[in-house]
Amino acid sequence: MLNPAMRDSMNMLITFKPKTFREKELIFELTGLPKKHMEDFYDSIYQAKHDSILVDMTLRRSNDYQFYRNLFDPITIAGDTKLN
Repeated sequence: MLNPAMRDSMNMLITFKPKTFREKELIFELTGLPKKHMEDFYDSIYQAKHDSILVDMTLRRSNDYQFYRNLFDPITIAGDTKLN
């Protein structure tokens, strides 16, 4: 999906539901969660046709990327689980 040079120059990534499994994997890698949580992660985000995910890559608030559902609803990722 994104080569490292492009990813390093990005501040925000906004995407609708990924169409391929590879796209899902590449976006999910940013969470740092084990792959066994991937389907639960996407099921909680993409509930309606026009849902989206925003990944804030600026690292302003912490050393981890910040995730938002539909641009404004924060998604909290804690350890081995995802909380909405």
